Amino acid sequence: AGKEHAKTTIEKLLEAAGLDRLIGPAGYSSASGVISSLIDQPCHIAVIDELGRVLQSTKAQGNHHKADAQTTIMEAFGRQDSILRGHGMSKFGLRKQEAKELDRFVRNPSMTLLTMTTPSTLFDGISSQSVLDGFLGRFVIVESPIGRQVSQLRRMIQPTDRLLDWAKECATAKAGNLDADSHETPPSPVLVNFSAECADMIMKFDAEMIEAMNAHDKLGLDAMFGRTKEIAMRLGLIVAVSRGESEVSSDSLRWAIDYARFYAFRAVDGLKRKMADGIFEKTCK
Repeated sequence: AGKEHAKTTIEKLLEAAGLDRLIGPAGYSSASGVISSLIDQPCHIAVIDELGRVLQSTKAQGNHHKADAQTTIMEAFGRQDSILRGHGMSKFGLRKQEAKELDRFVRNPSMTLLTMTTPSTLFDGISSQSVLDGFLGRFVIVESPIGRQVSQLRRMIQPTDRLLDWAKECATAKAGNLDADSHETPPSPVLVNFSAECADMIMKFDAEMIEAMNAHDKLGLDAMFGRTKEIAMRLGLIVAVSRGESEVSSDSLRWAIDYARFYAFRAVDGLKRKMADGIFEKTCK
């Protein structure tokens, strides 16, 4: 399938399940835009096409709004169990209610980004700064090795009732009977622990990633491994919930670690070959 297939599939599934409220914007133009989107939809998935072009526009001189949006997205990554606060703004001359509205925050923001791009456009838009600031390290970068192929005829199938019921159940899961679900009062999260066998696996993978960071320090690519353990743990949770587990099993975590490790090293290999900070370096590579 083409890269847009994921967008079509996700949106059709959420709409069929009556969960279209979880479909977020197609991009963010500023830090305030990120906060506003999360206030309206504290939990959402944003499908952003042509990430390479977005990164290119972020680097453009004078386009600081998009750079600020990128920074706020990075902050949101680590705020799922805390508070994401907006930037301070002048309240001079405002009424009390108007000033209060400027104090914007989101408790437990849950933003998922699915981005798509062609490899050439992505690597044109990536510089060492995108790596050093940790932005790229927060993504699972999956580059398809298939290449161009003759398209095949496919028929569109509807999501099964079992899949729709599962999506609804996950989307409404909460600990307790309170109906609150807003940017100020999020629902109580359902706690899913890691099983006892997972502790050693997590420690070993963390040590492996620290070793990878040290090995890639001189290349300026160490930040690509800084969040890999955390990403693997999140993937392990997703796999465990999809399998109906009451706690994250060693099998679910092992799959997640293998997946995160494979694509982290593969992305770094691609960056070594193609990332450039100037025209000369780009031409050489």
